[in-house]
Amino acid sequence: MKNQNEMTEETKKAIAEIKEVIASEKHLNVRAQRIYDLGYSVIEVPMGAGGVGQVREMNDCYRVQISHGKGKYNYAYAAIISK
Repeated sequence: MKNQNEMTEETKKAIAEIKEVIASEKHLNVRAQRIYDLGYSVIEVPMGAGGVGQVREMNDCYRVQISHGKGKYNYAYAAIISK
């Protein structure tokens, strides 16, 4: 994570919460449902190289990758955390 110091405590807590779900659930459907139940959106987006658990900062949100990437741009399911 590049700008971890600039993240709010709320964002750090949300990322930790999502990573806990990733560690405890092996199946993508179960992961996605539990993360959705926590109040986060789960969508398929281009994530690039990095793998499951990587955090990507965008202009308006953070993305936490919850599945393996596929294709040229590594499209993967990610949990979306609004800034």
